[in-house]
Amino acid sequence: MAGPFDASHTIEDRNDVFRVFVDSEGSRLRKVLVARYGVEVGGDVYADTIAWAWQNWLKLSAMTNPIGYLYRVAQSSARPHRRWTRRNTFPAHIPERWHLDEDPTLFESLRSLPDAQRIAVLMVHGHKWTYAEVAEVLECSVAAVTNHVHRGLGTLRSQLAQEEL
Repeated sequence: MAGPFDASHTIEDRNDVFRVFVDSEGSRLRKVLVARYGVEVGGDVYADTIAWAWQNWLKLSAMTNPIGYLYRVAQSSARPHRRWTRRNTFPAHIPERWHLDEDPTLFESLRSLPDAQRIAVLMVHGHKWTYAEVAEVLECSVAAVTNHVHRGLGTLRSQLAQEEL
C-alpha cells in the first residue's frame, strides 16, 4: 500500500489508491465482520468502517496494519448497532439462502461458540485464511488464533457428537 501522500499527488491518485485498498483489503474485512457480527450487522458495520476509512484515509494509509486498525474501528461502530437495534450479532436462525443440508445443527453450534472462536474457525476453515492472516486482522498472535481454532473445533465436535446420541 502507498504511504502518506504529499503535495505531488492528485486527488485522483488518492482516490485510485483508496479504491485499490478497498478492493483488496475490504473483502477480507467484510468476511471477518460477517463472521463476527452476522450478515445484517456485519454489513452495516462494514459500510460504516469504509466510510470512516475514506474520511481518515491520509492517517490510515500511513499505518503498518491498516486492516487491523479498521477491525478495531468496526468494533466501536458495532456497539450502537447492537445496542440500539437489539439485533443479534450472529443470526438467531438459519437464513434461507444457507444450504446446510448435511447438518443443520452446525449453524446452532457455530452460533454458540464465543466470538473469537467462531471468527477463527470460520475464517480458517470456511474462507481458507491462514492463521497469520487471521492474527493480522484480529491483531493477536498466531498462537492465540491456533488456540481459538483448536478450542472452537473441539467444542463443535463435542456438540455435534451429542446431537447424534
